[in-house]
Amino acid sequence: MTPDLPRAQAIVEGCTHTCRMCDCAENGACAPCLQVFAEEVRREEGERSESRWLRFVPAGQSATGKTVILDVESKTQKTLLGQIKWFGRWRQYAFFPCRDTCFNQECLADIIDKMQQLMAAQ
Repeated sequence: MTPDLPRAQAIVEGCTHTCRMCDCAENGACAPCLQVFAEEVRREEGERSESRWLRFVPAGQSATGKTVILDVESKTQKTLLGQIKWFGRWRQYAFFPCRDTCFNQECLADIIDKMQQLMAAQ
């Protein structure tokens, strides 16, 4: 992912501590500021998992802490459509739709793609 340079600059300029030990201070950035920026980018990267119509938002981890839970939301209506989470009996991720939801082929394909990505990372 390419860093968002204007955002990085805003974080660095907003730095309120004095950095005397950092050898990168001549570039206008100290290590703690860069670490904060990197953590923010990683967090947003995880939150920005989207398809054309759906947004996949981290909703936490399983009770064991071994697997992730993702909320599946409509990008246009901003409503919760269901969750992708681990289904132990099948030993794989599954989609748990909310009541009275309806999905077309494209949305179902996006959900399947996301589950396959999660399985590959497992």
